[in-house]
Parts: sequence; structure tokens; C-alpha cells
Amino acid sequence: MSGGLGLVVLLLLATLGEGGGHPISILAWHGWLVLLIVARACGPRVAVGSWRHPGLVAGGLFVVLLALGAARAPYGYAALLLLLELASCIAVAWIAASSAPRLLPILARSMLVGAALQGIFVIVQAWRHAGLREAGTFLNANHLGLWLVAALLLGLGAAEAWRGRAAVAWNLGLALPAAVAIGLAGSRGAAVALVAGGATLLLIHWHRMPRSYRVGLVSVVAVIVALVAWKQLARSEQDPFRHHRIRIWQASIGAVAADPLWGSGPGQFPTAARNLSFPERDGPLRYDRSFSATHSDVLRLPAEFGIPAALAALAALLLAARGLLRRRRNGELAGWTDGALAALVAIAAQALVDNPSRWPAVYLLASALLGCLLPTVGSSAAHFGRGLRAAFAAGVVLFFLVVDVAPFLAWAEVRKLPRGRLDVTDYARLERALRWNPVQPEYWLRVAEHHSGDAGSLELGAYAAAREAAERAVRLDAGSARYQRALAQIEADGCRSLFPSATCRTRVASRYRHAEELARYDPFISIGLAMFLVDMGDPAGARRAAERALALEPEAVLPRLVLADALIESGSPGAVVRAAAVVEEARQLASRWAGWNENDYGRKLLAPDRRHFERLERKLARAGAE
Repeated sequence: MSGGLGLVVLLLLATLGEGGGHPISILAWHGWLVLLIVARACGPRVAVGSWRHPGLVAGGLFVVLLALGAARAPYGYAALLLLLELASCIAVAWIAASSAPRLLPILARSMLVGAALQGIFVIVQAWRHAGLREAGTFLNANHLGLWLVAALLLGLGAAEAWRGRAAVAWNLGLALPAAVAIGLAGSRGAAVALVAGGATLLLIHWHRMPRSYRVGLVSVVAVIVALVAWKQLARSEQDPFRHHRIRIWQASIGAVAADPLWGSGPGQFPTAARNLSFPERDGPLRYDRSFSATHSDVLRLPAEFGIPAALAALAALLLAARGLLRRRRNGELAGWTDGALAALVAIAAQALVDNPSRWPAVYLLASALLGCLLPTVGSSAAHFGRGLRAAFAAGVVLFFLVVDVAPFLAWAEVRKLPRGRLDVTDYARLERALRWNPVQPEYWLRVAEHHSGDAGSLELGAYAAAREAAERAVRLDAGSARYQRALAQIEADGCRSLFPSATCRTRVASRYRHAEELARYDPFISIGLAMFLVDMGDPAGARRAAERALALEPEAVLPRLVLADALIESGSPGAVVRAAAVVEEARQLASRWAGWNENDYGRKLLAPDRRHFERLERKLARAGAE
């Protein structure tokens, strides 16, 4: 039973640090999971229920397709991290299966206590920060809300939870702060999950539960839903983006259309989403908000993994659900399982409108519940020899050190380093980070930024080192416009100060245009190209690039200034007059949107450095004098 208790500790540990998503939290619960795996592998043989049902075949096919997709992914490190998440889920389900059915009652009571503690913490947060949607120890209120709903349904949904007045009073006392916290979180997805899970419990117990229990359960669900609705009404007036989820779903279908067989690739959707953006209808800017997730796991399956993998995953889930329903009708599942079934239904319901498959605390809990429920009774222990099990345990530990500990040490080295030129001590830390994790492209970009330093004084050796580092970042994540743009910028600086030739200009322009293809809705790439072409004596090309940026963001100030610069450099009749008009228009827009400081994207486009204006005024004065 020690493995079961260890799993309970793991599930509670995963609620800390952004719901298990912070690097420190990931290292902690991954390390604990490795200890559980090693203890299970090296300990006495434990009987695990048989998993012989059609869902396993479909699930195995999904894993195979996922691995194949990861092998062809342009950003291999992200694909590796996703496979690591999948392996963690499988390991948790395996440990839960070896501890079932005794684990489920302990798990239900423990999650209810954890929900009560989270609820108290959220109430304190709300009292101290009135008006905010508090998230407890989770990343945001949606993650918190779903976990609380699942924990409540798991703890309160078991028939044994209501046997005796003392048990009823204890469980309701624990449920009260968690229920209040769900209301304070104000998550629409959690409300959907609560209704779906609560309806499941009602259907299971309605004909055999006391009338008072029916009234109480319906009342609790109604009160929580009312609290969430009240919170939503309060948010609606200040939430102009409340309908964007539908547009994100529509945009995500584009990833399926682009590659129905493989999708964007495991872990690649955040990069693919750069070309799936849609214009906003609020404020001066159209593309100042982006998304990196499908906000629906049903859509995530085909969009990220491809249609064949999605069909395999859905088949596995449907076959598993059918098997659970059949076993429950046959009386093979104990009363403690009712809450687990309701919790899984709640998670599945929110998965229709969000991505709980990306939230560690939630997907680990779901994996544990499936591990408790799916195996059948009457199996025998595994017959692997002690030497083989010891080798497996050693392999798991080594894998953990390479894939978890080393990247964490690298992250710890760079987390507080400044961008750009580094002093000797800071650069030594960056080099240590690269030794720990040489496949992280962001660290190579930092090396490139260090060597490129001040573009105005770029030397040949520094240029070569910066370019080599940027090229390595591009190779590690070939689909990202971020690294392509950085490489183009470094080569542009080299052209300006070291190789001012037509060949170099053509090569750099090609780099920028490739970055534009990878992020069609990023105006800064076109702006960077326009600035480069102005400096290299191609005002016509600069004008076209600046106009592409303005087509994306018609209200933006910065591309107007670059356009004016290109007009001045063109020297064509009337160009100076038109450039002056463009600068004046830019000045009026900058004044109109002076208070728009929602994010860095907006500040750069709407409030550029005053030196841009001053430089153009001097150029206009010189051009007018001539």
C-alpha cells in the first residue's frame, strides 16, 4: 500500500507551483514519480489487474503514432517534453493499477482534504485581493476550478461517503470551502464540468438515494453554478474577449487542413499557431493577442497529432468508457468508483472547451483514476527477473537525470540572466546552461545576442560566433519564425557594417521573407526587413515591406515612420511631401493611442522611441533644403 500512499502524495504535490507546471514543481513531482517507479520495479512482485480489452490496442496505436510524429517534428525538444508527459501519465496509471482497488477510498478522502485546503487558500486570497479571480496554487482559475470539481466529485460521489451522520458532517465541512472557491474562480469550463459530473452522479444514485440527499446534491450544484454565473456577469462588462474561444477553435481547424495526417506535430502547435492568428475587433491593433493552444482537447488531437492519431485516441477512450459502463452494470465496480466515474466525466466535459491535457495536476489525477478503474480482477504478478527489473529502474533514473535534472539546472542558470551582451560571470553561466541542455534553442539565441551586442560596432569574429549560434537555434527549431528572424537580424547587421554588397542584401532579404512565411501576422518581421533595405539603398523594397506591415496593423505608428524613411530615400518627385504627411499622420496616431499600453507588442508599434521622429525630422529638413 506504500505505492498507493506515495501516489496520493504525488497528486497533491502536483497541485503546487502553477498546478504542477512551474519548472521547480515539475522537477519535484517528476522526481517523486521516479522514486515510486523504482520502488515498484525493485520491490516485491505485485499483482496488476488484466488490461486485456480493445481500448489498449487503440491506445497503443495512438502512442506509436505520437512517437512517429515526434520523430519528424521540427522542434524536437518540445516533442520530447510532450512524450515525457505521456510517459508520466502511463506510469501513474500503472502504479494506480497495482494499488487498486484499495487505493481509491484513500485517494477520494485525500483529494477532498486537498480541495478543502485549496478552497481555504482561495478564500483568503479573495479576501486580500477583492475583485480578482484567484487561482490558489494553480496557474489560473480555469485549472483550479476543474481540479476542485474533480476532487469534490471524487470525494463526495462515493456511496460510502454518506454512511453515518459523522461522515456526512465531515465531508460537507470539507466540501464547503472548495465549493465556495469554485464560485470565486468563476470558470465557465468548471461550471460545464460540474454540471456534467453532477448529472452523472444523479443518474447513478437517483433511484436509491434518500430524498434529502437528492435535494442536497442538487442544491449544492445549483448554488455553485449560480456563484459562477454571478462571477461571469461581473466579468462580462470587462471581458471583451469572452467570445474568442470560438474563433480559436475555427483557427485551429487550419492546422488540421494544413496536414491532416500528422497535424502540426507533438508539441509544435504553439509555433504553428503563429500562422493561425485572427484579427481582433477591439482597440487600435489587430494582432496584439495571440494563442498557443486549441482550447479544446477534442480539437487538439487532430490539430496537433493528426487525424489518424486522433481517431486512435478517441477509440481508446470510447472503448474504455464502454468497458467501465458494462462492468458497473454487472456490479463489478465498488461504490467508491461512482465518484471517480463522475470526476472523469467532468474532466472530459471541460476537455470539450479547454485543454486539461496540458495541466499536470488534472491529467495526473485522471490517469490515476483510470488506473484504478480499468484493470479487471484476477490477474497474476509480473514475472520479470530481479536483474531485469533493476536494469529498468536504473534506466528510469538515468533518463530522469538527463531529461529532467539537467534541463532544470540549465533553466536555473539562465532564468535571471539579462538579454544581450553579458559580462564574464553571466556568460559562464550561459555556457554551463548549454552544457546541461544543448538542445534548447533559446539558449543558443542568447549566445547569438551576446556576441552580436552593439550592432554598430560588430566585428568579424563576433559576427561569425553570433551567426553560428543563431543558425544552431534555427536547426533546433526550424519551424519558429523567432529564430529565423534573429538570424536575419544578425546577418543584416553584418551586411551593414562588414559586407555591404548586393549579394549579402539578397541573402538577408531572403532570410526575412522566410521568417514572414513562418509568421504571416507578425508585422515586426516586415518592419525589420524594411529598415534593413533602407540602410542598404533599396527604398523601393523597403517601401513594399513597410506597406506589408501596415496592411497587418493599419493604425500602427512604427511602420509609418519606416515608410516615411523609405520615401525620403527614394528621391522621387513629391516623395518628401508625402513623407512629411506620413510622419504627421504617425504623430497624430501616436497621440491618439498614447494611453494604450496593454502589452509590449502595442507599445512598440504605437509608441516608438521619440528619436525615430527626431531623426526623420532632420532628414526631412535636409531633403527640403536640397
